[in-house]
Amino acid sequence: MKVIKSLNTSIKYGSRRSVYYYRVVRGITHGVQAYGIEVERVDYEGEDIVSIERDAVETISPHPHKVYELLNLLYSNIVSPIHLIDVIGEYVDEYVSDFN
Repeated sequence: MKVIKSLNTSIKYGSRRSVYYYRVVRGITHGVQAYGIEVERVDYEGEDIVSIERDAVETISPHPHKVYELLNLLYSNIVSPIHLIDVIGEYVDEYVSDFN
């Protein structure tokens, strides 16, 4: 997988800070160039990392514009990696037909 685009944002909760990373990734699936999304949250207490959560859907569509739209949806709503599949699952199911 190669990272094609990355967005990040940070949220502070008292002494804890969470940094969210949203990435479009590109790879090859069954000989076809495919795009996916990776979401990562890194929690800091001061300067110390206290937790990392990460999830990805490596193959969503061969059409990058569809994946960029999903990336912007996730980024603008500050979606946690824990909820990645809940938010984009239906889109992923729909976009599987793009590979036909």
